Amino acid sequence: MSLLETRNLTKSFGRMVAVDHVDLTIADGQLTAVIGPNGAGKTTLFDVITGRLRPTAGRITFRGQDITGLPSHAIVSRGIARSFQVTNVFPELTVADNFRVAVLSTRRFAGRHGVRGSAARAPAEVARLLREMGLQSYAELPCAVLSHADQRLVDIGLALAGCPHLLLLDEPTAGMGPAETVAMTHLIRHLAQHERLTVVLTEHDMQVVFALAERVVVMHQGRIIADGAPAVVRDDPLVRAAYLGQ
Repeated sequence: MSLLETRNLTKSFGRMVAVDHVDLTIADGQLTAVIGPNGAGKTTLFDVITGRLRPTAGRITFRGQDITGLPSHAIVSRGIARSFQVTNVFPELTVADNFRVAVLSTRRFAGRHGVRGSAARAPAEVARLLREMGLQSYAELPCAVLSHADQRLVDIGLALAGCPHLLLLDEPTAGMGPAETVAMTHLIRHLAQHERLTVVLTEHDMQVVFALAERVVVMHQGRIIADGAPAVVRDDPLVRAAYLGQ
């Protein structure tokens, strides 16, 4: 069943077309990787879907409802969340307080599990996020003292605070070492399989992409040039020419 659809989605900045007539359908429960060279339009696509940017043209539907041009907070309330390419946390707040701010900002936790209650539920929700991210021992530390990888976990936890149906992850393993990348790969797989989240990620590490993705979408110069199973996309000559440099 389709969860998210974009039709003719376009975002221009003057003469530069960053997202060029993109038709994309994300199935409920599917783990999709969107790949492509720098400047391909991946982050801009995420920005338009999540309301950070208004599309120049086209339409976005989520769970059958038109969300085109809605502001970010309205899209979050409908069940779409994201992490960012540049880690986006409150550095002077503790990890627990970061999660508390995110939880309380929703007021009512109306995500994929239905309405979760009032602000009285906040402590339980914060505890859940600390547990899911494996950050219980860091709960009272300010985010500024955490490693880059642990700040990434906080960023994803903030995205999960509203119990989204769809989670967009922008370069989740960027800047990580091999062991940290493996741990993040396991976390994303857990969120997709055990938390039953629909996950779409952008990623430059092809080992991560082919370890996780059920489907790979390749963007180049704002357009989708390939879309399919990882093995099929890997052998596509257009992909090799545009992205893998072969």
